[in-house]
Amino acid sequence: MKSNYYIIAIGLIAVLLVGGAYYFYTKRITEPANRQAFEEAHHGGDFERSIQLGERAVSSERDKNEKGHLKLVLGADYLRVQPKKGIDLFKSIASDASYGARTKAFAAEYIADSYMNGSRSPSVADMIFVGEPYESYLEKDNEG
Repeated sequence: MKSNYYIIAIGLIAVLLVGGAYYFYTKRITEPANRQAFEEAHHGGDFERSIQLGERAVSSERDKNEKGHLKLVLGADYLRVQPKKGIDLFKSIASDASYGARTKAFAAEYIADSYMNGSRSPSVADMIFVGEPYESYLEKDNEG
């Protein structure tokens, strides 16, 4: 009889542990991104986590100015991990008329910084100078 109580107690503890782990896991995955956690991950150099939190923060943000700021930070994180995706995000911000001039200017500045800090390498140029208006900004060498 006593062994049945032990089995029930162990089973109950196991169910509580599994339930708690499941709750923690789903809460962490589905919970709206905490902006502070996003910025901490960004400033701490954990770009993979920052991107994950940033994507959720952008999708849940309603204020257009704040959304623009979050996208700029997200684009900077993507530049570290997936440069083309970061540049494409900056391009989309710079061309979106619904963002303010300041946000669009920062996006254009980040695009230029990517080129200048990338030592003007052809790989970075191939990511930036594609499509208009960017394609016309780079002089092509017609000799050859």
